[in-house]
Amino acid sequence: MDEWADSPNGTSYSGSALHASPLTARACRALLAQVGLESLWTASGPTTEAVQLLTEDGGRLSRLDRIILLATWAIWDQNSSHFRFSEILQLDRRLMRALFSLMYAAKSGHIEAWLDEYEGNIDPFGRRRPFLATVSRSVRRVLGRMS
Repeated sequence: MDEWADSPNGTSYSGSALHASPLTARACRALLAQVGLESLWTASGPTTEAVQLLTEDGGRLSRLDRIILLATWAIWDQNSSHFRFSEILQLDRRLMRALFSLMYAAKSGHIEAWLDEYEGNIDPFGRRRPFLATVSRSVRRVLGRMS
């Protein structure tokens, strides 16, 4: 994926994402799983279909699925700008919490903790480990307001 693909809205994607890593790829896949689109991402990054949907500005996707896909691209390649921030406000509380908590986790280096919550990882006692248990009290207050 070294070629540039131009999209109808004037944006483009180069296959070399600035902050892409296997951990980021897992997080992108887990975020897409929140709307049933996890098949668009692999352990190494976006599928050909995901790239095509990006170039089509979401193509056939519903409004909410499109927002999550484009937000996923923004997390994968932090130089991308494929949608307006105001579009995020259309998300329901569950999706907004997943997206904003991932953004915070990515910025603060807590992606693994986010994955524990959103991939459904289980602790050694069979309990689901919540993301909020791994962050500071002040951050929990801010994230708690979002739910």
